[in-house]
Amino acid sequence: MSSSESSGRGLAYGVFLVICGCFLAWQAWLIEPSGMTNPRDIGPKAFPLALGAALAAAGVWFCLMSVRADMSRSPDGAVEPTSPVKPDVLSPVARALRPALVIVGLVVLTLAMPIVGFSIATFVFATLMLLLMGDRSPLSCVITAVALVAIVQLLFVRVFQVVLPTGPLGL
Repeated sequence: MSSSESSGRGLAYGVFLVICGCFLAWQAWLIEPSGMTNPRDIGPKAFPLALGAALAAAGVWFCLMSVRADMSRSPDGAVEPTSPVKPDVLSPVARALRPALVIVGLVVLTLAMPIVGFSIATFVFATLMLLLMGDRSPLSCVITAVALVAIVQLLFVRVFQVVLPTGPLGL
């Protein structure tokens, strides 16, 4: 596949995500709140609206990356690398085991959550899964896992007021 085909696919995928995100947000906007909610309740449309906005934002990002790839192409059609792509150094057997390891990780996460709490269990799970996927340095994996736990805590505990399991450390 030529690089122009791949950037064209990225643009098409981005446009598709923008359309899906806008459609989802529009459909969420049409949801009527039930009469049993209080005025402070965010209502049933908040999550689909946020999901639609996230899909549309991801689509815009894909479109921008596709345009950026087209602009980095030299006049003779060769693509100048904008970031190095690491080859996958895992063996085919190890690559085949990744889905099974993710499933095992999810089971362990579910079993560990009541014992150590949501934050610690999710941090360990996210860090190990990011390391398993092999795209980042260990420090980057830890920082990403901390950010993930912080965002989920903020969103679910503070905004949606969902009680998440806490462990012995109160996390």
